[in-house]
Amino acid sequence: MEVYTFAVPMALVDFIPVFLFGISAVLMQRDLYNKMSACAFACLAAGNIDASRDGASAALNRVELGVNCLGQALLGGVYALHRAGLREYRLL
Repeated sequence: MEVYTFAVPMALVDFIPVFLFGISAVLMQRDLYNKMSACAFACLAAGNIDASRDGASAALNRVELGVNCLGQALLGGVYALHRAGLREYRLL
């Protein structure tokens, strides 16, 4: 059970760089809007959107994996109680 203790918080921390990248991309786009051609700016904006979306997707996958691992660890404890013959139990 100790293996899965920090899975979800560490996965949530993975969102920090994604948010910081998104904020910096918006600030950079505001600064470069008048200095670039329309086509170049469109490519820059599309790349920033793709990178932000992919980072958020990867972070969400890590959160999902952490929740699944935590759920499996909790269910393993419930099944152990059930196998031990303790039929009447409450989950907090």
